[in-house]
Amino acid sequence: DELDPVPYTDYTRPNVGHMPIWMARQRHLFMVAGTRGGKSHIGPLWLNRHIERVTRRYPRTVSEFAIVAPKLNDILSVGIGLGRMARFYWETNGWDEDVILNKRNYYIDLQPVGIPAVIYTASEQRMHRLQGKNLHAIWIDEGGQFKKELAYLEAVSRLAHDSQMLMTTTPYIEGRWLKDRIEVAKNGDPDDDILVVR
Repeated sequence: DELDPVPYTDYTRPNVGHMPIWMARQRHLFMVAGTRGGKSHIGPLWLNRHIERVTRRYPRTVSEFAIVAPKLNDILSVGIGLGRMARFYWETNGWDEDVILNKRNYYIDLQPVGIPAVIYTASEQRMHRLQGKNLHAIWIDEGGQFKKELAYLEAVSRLAHDSQMLMTTTPYIEGRWLKDRIEVAKNGDPDDDILVVR
């Protein structure tokens, strides 16, 4: 089944730079941009689009998704990760975070608002939080801060068949592994199912 077209509402006016992400068929998508490059804007839009598609397809199953950030302590901040996702749902649907957001265990449960989906979280030091999950999409926010590639590899190993991962990040010095991976993708390695947008 096809993904929905790019959403156009008063809140969600996509940036032209987002278009390659919306059209991509690659499994691993990297959006590397500086401040005000639209990373925090596209992350929730992209993840919600996947949630809508998957829950239409499997309406009787609780589908699993994830947001990964460098540190679990930061993930509830309104500008990153789970906090950003909760704010997105408040601004677009009017869903109160007290209804959907579990601040104690760091996840969003959309079942109380009639959507069979849960958005789990993990961080570089706590990737075990995704163990046993079969994720239909993963948004890695500020993944360039990961010190080692292992966290990225562990996250994408939880992806279900035909699912996507989006990493939105500022280029950081810690992310040398990310620079190497982008170089490989730029050189057209046929074994890497990657799209890089800068």
